[in-house]
Amino acid sequence: MSVESLTYKELADRLGCKLESARKMVQRKKWQRVTGNDGTVRIQVPMEELPSRDMSEDKPQEKLVPEILLKALEVQIDGLKEIVESERKRADTEAARADAEAKRAEAEHGRANAEGKRADAAETDRDEWRELFKSVQKASNDGVTEPKPGLLKRMFG
Repeated sequence: MSVESLTYKELADRLGCKLESARKMVQRKKWQRVTGNDGTVRIQVPMEELPSRDMSEDKPQEKLVPEILLKALEVQIDGLKEIVESERKRADTEAARADAEAKRAEAEHGRANAEGKRADAAETDRDEWRELFKSVQKASNDGVTEPKPGLLKRMFG
């Protein structure tokens, strides 16, 4: 029976479990533990208990993407580039429209302020004329004596 010497961490990695699970398994299966001079505990695990190691994991090989897939991706990228460019143009157009609208709103605000000032001036003029009218009316009421008798009354008494 062949065995492999592994640390708890290495065992957990090989089994694909947590460190504590590996410790429990060592206790359950009563595998031999050996403490090295450096204090590291190594477990003597029977080879048949370990999943087989795939040697391809040790030396990753370059996986080549088929040419047809590359061409399909390039076509997709070109399509996306066109979409991005059209969206940029649309955004530029919208930005120009927004600037024009902001200028128009600013002009309208200026016109509204001018109309407000003109209305305030008209109210002031109205109030001045009203005061003038009241003062003239009051003066005419103060100076009025009894009304003159009519023509017949003056002639025939």
